[in-house]
Amino acid sequence: HLHDDLSWNFPSWSISAEFAVYMLFFGWVFWLDRRQSLWMPLLVSMGAYGVLYAINPLTLDFTQDFGVIRCAAAFFLGMAIHRLRSVVGPTLPGLPLWELASMVLIGVSVSLAHEQPWALHGSIVGFALAVLVMSDQKDGPIGRLLLSAPLRKLGLWSYSIYMVNGIIMGGSINVLQ
Repeated sequence: HLHDDLSWNFPSWSISAEFAVYMLFFGWVFWLDRRQSLWMPLLVSMGAYGVLYAINPLTLDFTQDFGVIRCAAAFFLGMAIHRLRSVVGPTLPGLPLWELASMVLIGVSVSLAHEQPWALHGSIVGFALAVLVMSDQKDGPIGRLLLSAPLRKLGLWSYSIYMVNGIIMGGSINVLQ
């Protein structure tokens, strides 16, 4: 609660949230999860999403107030998916259909989120599914497309683009007025 709203560089909330979660992860690795359980990070993620849902069940768009909890929820979900990937194996049966399903779910939920904030819940499932199926880098057509040189370059630049888009798009105008 340092500010009532995001400040002049609104994407920067994620840097401090990620730093806090990396510190949490450090403790996690050394003290809490020595067995590298598949279920522990999933339970932490579900608990964090549960807290966010209890705060506001209509949306998961938390940044300045509960960004650390939101970041932790996604981070530990990613950890669970990484561990699940080693259980599932290198190739999923019907991979092109799973790729397509994840892209459709992401596209529909993100498109609806502006008018229907609850749709962000579907994007969590879609992105989790996409990470699971796209981590098989050799068989699916969408995965192969994402490995193309131009899209890999864009992926390398994406976080930097995200961090300056508010300034470029005029996010600092309100602060200056």
